Amino acid sequence: MLELDPGGATNEGVTEVEVRIQIGGKEGGRVSQGFPADIHTFKIATEGKQSGWIPGAKAYLRLPAKGYERRITVGKDLLQQGRSANEKTLIAWSMHILGEAREQIPAAAQAKLREVLVIMLEGASLLNDQERVLSLAFEHLSRFTNEDVVLEYVGNLLASRSFGLLTQAEAWYAKATASREAQKQRAAVLIELGRFEDARDLIESGRTGAGNDVDLLRARTALALGDFAEAEKRVAALTAGEYAAEANQILGGALYAQGKAAEAEQAFLAAVQADPERSSAYSDLGLALAVQGKVADAIKCFDKAAALDFENTVVPAIGKAFLRLRAARE
Repeated sequence: MLELDPGGATNEGVTEVEVRIQIGGKEGGRVSQGFPADIHTFKIATEGKQSGWIPGAKAYLRLPAKGYERRITVGKDLLQQGRSANEKTLIAWSMHILGEAREQIPAAAQAKLREVLVIMLEGASLLNDQERVLSLAFEHLSRFTNEDVVLEYVGNLLASRSFGLLTQAEAWYAKATASREAQKQRAAVLIELGRFEDARDLIESGRTGAGNDVDLLRARTALALGDFAEAEKRVAALTAGEYAAEANQILGGALYAQGKAAEAEQAFLAAVQADPERSSAYSDLGLALAVQGKVADAIKCFDKAAALDFENTVVPAIGKAFLRLRAARE
């Protein structure tokens, strides 16, 4: 109010402004100035985790008391800003404003309700508010059945590490028949489920579309099915650039499976260099080193893999067991 309507603040009797500074949850000092003579410019929470709170509050205070159209516009704008800046407080304001819009939409304006529910689904997903994603998705589907974007959101949630319900996720993706993105995600889930023939058939049907990401899915499927030449061919042009980590790891897998441990080592090393946080690339590199007798380096890779991802425990454990057996035989 002080910034947006200083005259109104004066009429309300505001004569002084006091600012309290908080540092690590403790008070770091206070500043008082007269209003409006001494203080007339405000900068509040311009940095840090709450930097989006004031801009969101300003946008909200400027809204009329009623009117869903304006709320939809402002909510969409704040969501876009929050997504671009990775500012969750702006997204939270967007969700609040869109929630008000939803309550004001008349029964006759179902297209607007559909629009708001889809936007809010994105916002809830960006906030990682899983319960709200499911709630909004089921509300949407109860009103507007079998909409691909909503089916895909549910599939993504079920396939996430928080849920890990891959079989159920695949079923939801399968319903989003017109969405190439959903079908790509479905192919990836089928691969994780070990249903490699189904994944291959889905990709070959053309429903996943085309492109580098689809070529990677083809390569992963070919690798799992033992078609190493096809796997190598699909990743040959992708071992540098955006897809380098995944492509080199697939290439390493194909080489390792053919008994080319030294070449596989180089490919896995390239995958690690492309993405130093890729746990599975470290564990694969450890295996390639282990079979060559490079014990110390292999153990370092297995330990690194486990440290990066607490769920990646099987391959490092197998690798270390192999090294122990090998040492015992020698």
